[in-house]
Amino acid sequence: MARFLSILILLITLAMFVPLVFAVIAMVHGTHLPMRSWLFPLCLIAAGAVLISILSKRQIPMQLYLFAFALWLLTAAYYWMQIFAVR
Repeated sequence: MARFLSILILLITLAMFVPLVFAVIAMVHGTHLPMRSWLFPLCLIAAGAVLISILSKRQIPMQLYLFAFALWLLTAAYYWMQIFAVR
């Protein structure tokens, strides 16, 4: 179970680099971007790192961890839905 969760966290965290790279490319070309276009993926990457750290140390009960994981997953899904709704 822990291995599956860590792989899922890794995949979603890596997926957050895609909008982050697009934001950096747009900033290099001189486009003004809203703060959420680069700050939100960074926060999700940081939250993924914290979830991996907690999972590896097993400091909290698994039920609480799964709740935090589900909340993180819903937040990432919401972000991706907002990206595709705009385009």
